[in-house]
Amino acid sequence: MLAKAFPDEFPLIAVASVGVGSDRLGADDDFSQDHCWEPGFQIFSDRLPREALKRIEAFLCENLPWEFQGFQRSDCCGGVNTIRAWAIDEFFQTMTSFAWPPKQDRRWLLILDEALCLVTNGEVFYDPTGDFTQRREAFGYYPENIWRFKLAGRAHRIDVKRYQMERCIAHGEEVAANLMLCEGLREVFHFVCLVNRRYAPYDRWLHWMFRRLPLLAGEVEPLAQGAVETTDIAQKLSLYEQIVTLCADWVYAHGLAARAECEHAPSGTLWWMDIRDAVQGELKDFPERDWIGVEYRYGSLFALGGDFRKLLGD
Repeated sequence: MLAKAFPDEFPLIAVASVGVGSDRLGADDDFSQDHCWEPGFQIFSDRLPREALKRIEAFLCENLPWEFQGFQRSDCCGGVNTIRAWAIDEFFQTMTSFAWPPKQDRRWLLILDEALCLVTNGEVFYDPTGDFTQRREAFGYYPENIWRFKLAGRAHRIDVKRYQMERCIAHGEEVAANLMLCEGLREVFHFVCLVNRRYAPYDRWLHWMFRRLPLLAGEVEPLAQGAVETTDIAQKLSLYEQIVTLCADWVYAHGLAARAECEHAPSGTLWWMDIRDAVQGELKDFPERDWIGVEYRYGSLFALGGDFRKLLGD
């Protein structure tokens, strides 16, 4: 239909279903259909003027069927997860704050893990120029130094939550101890996503993705389930400690850090510090040990107009 209506423009666009929505992760089910779930796709091009893209979007909204395979369209054309035409720069800028991957390591820390998941998920159906696919591949995964920096930050948080949980139990604060457990498991799931070199989705789908990862998740998952299900607070702590040990052992077994003994650490090592020792360049002496960059849970995905660079004042 597009090829007939826009014969000159058609060879210059990409067609894909990517970005916001559980369906782009493959995580949707019958329950997902209660909101923002409908047939739709996106058009992408940096070779066409904005007016041409908007004409294509309007044409699709008017001419696509209102029902497809038994599912109804809404009249929300132009939304981020319905029918929309984007300039490629606009899409990546809106989702990640950057039209192209930043060249400076510290600027990578201004991109949400969840945002990178959005721009690399889903499926590209048609891209004769390769422009959109090339851009997705450029954002494909963190550079090695950023990856190690984030691993170290998550590892530090995992270990801190163990310590905080232990302290809460000693004070008789079981509710707070449970909170530390949940916070710690969140960090573990993010850590395992990093181990598998997968961008983590936002919290709603974090455990869903974690369970499907090939590395480390299979060993961690039964311990995590046990820690959540048991009502024995001492057992929760014991299971979480086993998870911490599994994560640390994996790091050393796969050569991501050289084990250094530390008599002040309960486990005899500070594994997160050992990972951090491998970080190079401008992040090597980064002052905050547990900072891994901008986080979804502390701000809207589209905060500051979708441009987290404003946090740097430029």
